[in-house]
Amino acid sequence: MGWKRGLGVGLLFVGAFIILTGKVITGAVIGIGEESYLGLLGLLVFIIGVFLVVISRVGGLEKELGGEEIRVYDSEKLGVSKEERYSMKDPYRFFAESGEVSLRDFKRIYENIKTKEGEKYLERVREVYGEGISSFIGAGLGEEKEIGKEFLKVLYDGKVKRPSKRVA
Repeated sequence: MGWKRGLGVGLLFVGAFIILTGKVITGAVIGIGEESYLGLLGLLVFIIGVFLVVISRVGGLEKELGGEEIRVYDSEKLGVSKEERYSMKDPYRFFAESGEVSLRDFKRIYENIKTKEGEKYLERVREVYGEGISSFIGAGLGEEKEIGKEFLKVLYDGKVKRPSKRVA
């Protein structure tokens, strides 16, 4: 997204320069007869620049709002239990401020939610994370499938719900 924003800002300056100096630039070849359309070209460049800056902002906003997917993986740390090795990428940053949480921490935080927040809140957590993790089981991606099952066991109190069938 950085290149879009950089190009957009550059085009904003170029467009503004052409708009402001279009009448004074000698030898303007963009036009018909004595009428110069250089200012119109500058306006077009300026609008394209604004469009690119806005698009780069929307992309960043999508990431901030959780545009990334939930992923599970094995961190492959040697000599530690699977609860410490198995991890989940948490784009919503609900379970960890860093955006990644181990299975052990996931269990601990989930139990805390279960005891303090109540069933309504718990259902929302299950809805968001259960569907995201279920996509790995439904896709049948080897190791991720097994890791996903471990996280689902925590979410659904020892039972693995069948993955939702998504229609593409």
